[in-house]
Parts: sequence; C-alpha cells; structure tokens
Amino acid sequence: MKRGKIFNTIPLAMAKIFMSLFTILPTLMACSEVPPACPGLLEQLDTYISQNDCKTYGIYITNEEGITYIDITGSHLYNKVLTDGYFFRNGKLVTYSFIDNKSQDNFIYRKNTEPFTGDIKGYDSFDPYSKEVANAEPPLPIHLVALSGDSILPEDVAHIKGQRKHPALDDNVVKHKAFNDSINSFINTTTGHMTMLRITKKDGVFCYTIRSQNTYCKEHTRGYFLRNGHPVVIYLNENNMDLDISPIIDVSELKSCDDGIENYRDYPDFFFFFNWGYRIVGDRIEIMPREENNPPVL
Repeated sequence: MKRGKIFNTIPLAMAKIFMSLFTILPTLMACSEVPPACPGLLEQLDTYISQNDCKTYGIYITNEEGITYIDITGSHLYNKVLTDGYFFRNGKLVTYSFIDNKSQDNFIYRKNTEPFTGDIKGYDSFDPYSKEVANAEPPLPIHLVALSGDSILPEDVAHIKGQRKHPALDDNVVKHKAFNDSINSFINTTTGHMTMLRITKKDGVFCYTIRSQNTYCKEHTRGYFLRNGHPVVIYLNENNMDLDISPIIDVSELKSCDDGIENYRDYPDFFFFFNWGYRIVGDRIEIMPREENNPPVL
C-alpha cells in the first residue's frame, strides 16, 4: 500500500473508533454507577421518596429466622442513634441501620455507601434520647419483607410466606395461663423481632399492654425471657418500678437487661404510653375500655 493511501485511511479508522466509543459510552457509564442497595429495595425506596417529600429518609433492617424485615420512613432530621451508614438517592439523604446488629450485605451494599462517623455535613439530626423531636415526626412508614434482593414485598402480603419456624408454644416464666396464651398468640401473629410487655397495677388488678419492637429500652425494664427463642421484654410503669409482679411472672427466671440483649440495641422507648390495654381478672383476660385508660396508665 502506498504511503498516501495509508494516511488517508487513518482519519476513517479513528472516526470508526470514536463512533464505537459514543455507542457504548452510555453502557459504560451505567456500569460505572455503583448501586447502594439491591434492586428491589431501591425500587421501593424510589416509590416512597416520590410519594413523601422529606429532607431525609431512613431504612431500618432486621432479620428473624431467615426472613428480612425492612422499614422505610421519612423525616426532616435523621436519627443519629440508629444510623450505621448513608448514601444519596435522587438528591436525597438516605440513612440505614441494621437494628439487630446483623449486617444485611445482600440488601445494603455497604462498600458503595458512606459509613456514619457521628455527623453528616449539611444535615441536621435528632437525638431520640431528647424529647425535642417534634420536627422529626415522620410520615407513615412502609413495612416490607424481603424474600430476596429482587423480591421485596409489603409485609401483609409476604407474612403468609414468612411464618415462624419456631412458634411460641411454651409456658415458661408466665404463671397465669390466659396471660401466657395471649402472649403466645401475639408472638405467633406478628412479625416483630421482640415483644414488649408492659405491666402495671390499677385498682388492685394487673394490667398490661403488648406490642412488637425491634429495639428495647433498658431504663424501664424489669428483665426479659425467651419464649421459644423469641425475646419478651418486661417493662414497668416509670413511677412504679418496684411493682411486685411475682403473682403472674416467675421473676427468678427473668434475665437481666443490664448487660444488654444479644443482637439487639438499647433504644429510647418512644411508645412509652398507650391508649388501651388488657387486664387480668381471675382466670381470664379482659380488654380495658379506652375511657378507663385515658390518660393512659401503661
């Protein structure tokens, strides 16, 4: 080939190379974007962000018997106690927390996020140990169950697929049969990691409320026990921490919360009071009318 023809072919070859680069550039750019979480979680997060205009968003993840539960909520401030790391999505700050201290790397890709070191520049936080959290009240969160990274469903839909492998059947610690049966029934029909049982006494009758929690508040606990592996934490009224509960609870079998509960975090109890509860009357359980519990005593 003559020298002149060689030089004439160089611009054409270069043009073909550039055209190829422009063709594959979008693909290369898409591949270079590192996702902070699995596709199913990001899809749910994007939907929530589009429906709730907040300054920050929080993802809270827990795992129980192989099923991963995820809460997504929004706020004006981020929770500096329950934050393990963060990333940005659609220009919004998103924090995340592994509430039971079990990292879920198949749902949150931590290597693609920023670890939380106590402060996020340009964003305000609230301390849940302070009562000044009015500006942090979130919109309604969404509750999800993750069966896999691509299958993250609303909790009520997936709950059927995520029934407990170890149902609550025992009668340890709790002396009152109807009371014990109500605890077992509650555990078997909810998806929370821990059961919070608050006990008080009103007009000489034991009263209680029960709910699911992912964390516990050490300050107000009498102790906890395991019901077929499921933690049940007992709380008392802050004005009556010395209440004798031995007629209905075998206190000698309670474990102390002083050294913590393995895999669970001590966290302030936002749901300290309730509008209703139950009372133990003889050998049965009665629902307390709201008018008898307003203001609440539990």
